Amino acid sequence: MSAKSKSAAVLSILRGEQTTRHVAESFDVSEAEVGDWQDDLLRDVQRVFVDQRPSEEKYKPSVRIRRKGPDFLVGAVTIFSALSWGLAIGAITMIDKAGPRVLSASDRVFRNSGVIPPKSVHWDEVYLRVSVFLMGGILAACFGGLLINSRRMKRKEDRWSKSLIGLGVLSFLSLVLMAYWFGADRLFGY
Repeated sequence: MSAKSKSAAVLSILRGEQTTRHVAESFDVSEAEVGDWQDDLLRDVQRVFVDQRPSEEKYKPSVRIRRKGPDFLVGAVTIFSALSWGLAIGAITMIDKAGPRVLSASDRVFRNSGVIPPKSVHWDEVYLRVSVFLMGGILAACFGGLLINSRRMKRKEDRWSKSLIGLGVLSFLSLVLMAYWFGADRLFGY
């Protein structure tokens, strides 16, 4: 009796196609011997499929994994990104305060009481200079963060900070547009 026919018989038992008694009668052996066949087949399957997997002791990577989570550089990039966003909020606030005073609906309601602030048509140069200074700070923080980010680009899962790139480009464009609209001598004090 070949091992192949024994395996086929045991597989038919495991699939539920035959009973142990039927296989024992067809091969003219005892049911205990058919049970031994099942144990042998399961042991072979375990040896082939389970024992051949690399275990923790056997598998040693050729490159030592040194990163164990976020390191100082990732934290620094995050800090530079947060600093850039904080400066951006400050710059937007300063540009809003520098803008000309426009009468609002509440100003029109209180017109009769004499509490109306005068309408301004000029931009406040102090706030404009502060916003230019803040945009320069954004540009410097983004450049510093991207410089630190470039030092970390050693693995394929490392990525450039989109936040720093976007804020840096917006800050640069804002500086160029403000210098064009308001004049570089007025903003930068030439």
